[in-house]
Amino acid sequence: MKKSLLLFSFMMLVNLAWAQRVLLTGKVTKPKSDSIRVGVNPNPLSAQEAQSIGKVDAQGSFSVDVPLKEASTVDFVYEDESVSLFLQPGDELETRFTAGNMLKTLKFKGKGANENNFLLAFNLKFLENEDYQVLPENITLNEKSFIEFLDFRKEDQLAFFEKYTAKSPVSDTFQSYILAEIEYAWANDRLTFNELRTKVLGGPIKLSANYYSFINNVKLDNALGVRSHSYLNYLKNYIKFQAVAGNHRPVDMDYYEVIYYMAKDKLAGEPRNLVLANILHESIRFGFIQYTSRMFADFESLNTNKDLNEFLAVSYNTGKSFALGSEAPAFKLMSNTGNEVALSDFKGKMVYLNFWNSKCGLCQMDLPYALELERELANENVVFVNIGMDENEGYWRESTNRRKLKGVQLYGGNQSALLKDYKVVELPSYFLIDTDGTFISTKAKRPSNAGAKEQIMHAMHK
Repeated sequence: MKKSLLLFSFMMLVNLAWAQRVLLTGKVTKPKSDSIRVGVNPNPLSAQEAQSIGKVDAQGSFSVDVPLKEASTVDFVYEDESVSLFLQPGDELETRFTAGNMLKTLKFKGKGANENNFLLAFNLKFLENEDYQVLPENITLNEKSFIEFLDFRKEDQLAFFEKYTAKSPVSDTFQSYILAEIEYAWANDRLTFNELRTKVLGGPIKLSANYYSFINNVKLDNALGVRSHSYLNYLKNYIKFQAVAGNHRPVDMDYYEVIYYMAKDKLAGEPRNLVLANILHESIRFGFIQYTSRMFADFESLNTNKDLNEFLAVSYNTGKSFALGSEAPAFKLMSNTGNEVALSDFKGKMVYLNFWNSKCGLCQMDLPYALELERELANENVVFVNIGMDENEGYWRESTNRRKLKGVQLYGGNQSALLKDYKVVELPSYFLIDTDGTFISTKAKRPSNAGAKEQIMHAMHK
């Protein structure tokens, strides 16, 4: 009896271990490389993949063992070719393909084959065919024709799926994934049509009064669709669309907090957690620290996904010292007039800070625009501080005097620690610092950018 129980327990452990992995075997015709890899992205907030690598022998045979906790889309890569696969724990896939023509020759057998043979055929028909893409041609359509294009594409995709699965059944998990991809790709393309058209063609078109009424029929709560990139993209764009409708703009200091609580109110379950995590991740990188800190505390108390919490905690703790709203690093440098000047000397004034070099081409291009910007804002509470990073102080001094540069001209040529403090990786680099010495922007618009004056004025009257 004890032996039977031990054997049963052992078999349960074996089955559990197998359920946490996928075995991918096969053969490459005309092999060119001795390795093949599968990339799994365990974190939806990061592009970093966990790599599983298999050896390809002289005959082209290979085997890759992929640890996998849950159903996921993965990258299957050989040399410079890559295709997306849908893997589920416990799959045993056998595949063959010809090197140099992977997408059109890849075929599967075994557990998970129906799902991936369909996915390959689907991608080949719809994703590799420009007739089904918004860009480049369909973005030029008028409203009526664009809607007809999207409706036709969705109906064609659904018919393709129904015809295939009638002969080759797929798992419920995969079905939920594909149906979400189809539905929310349609919804997302319709939602972002005018925004994308503006970016590509330089201007929007006037839409009919009921153009956006379709969003009332798009299901927001779809827990089965969380593996779908199109679903999550739609949710994020939907929340931002609602924020714009409420006159909230990305340049507003509280923008990320507004869309965070909007998403918290409108969404539920795991979809809500993922969207909130995305918003918080954006806020950590681009938002103001005082708002980010409140959201971070709320998310930690709300979310039960340990991996997401840990990832965001690392990002938050790494970035908070250089986040918007945090104190700009102090400095004290010599000016071209021989005075010692500190950043703290400008408390009470907004500072438009520029790191430049007198031999830098882009820096030279900005000079006449900087002079004009200073002239236009001469009566405003802003000071223009320029830190020259020339190696030769004499050359820098001669250059600033010869060009009769305005504003505050400081020499920082040998201050490598200052560049590190401000995370300067290229010149010129511009920053906007508030009257209390905290960052308003760590990537302020260059003076040659038409929006530079508007950015400064908006910050003054926020």
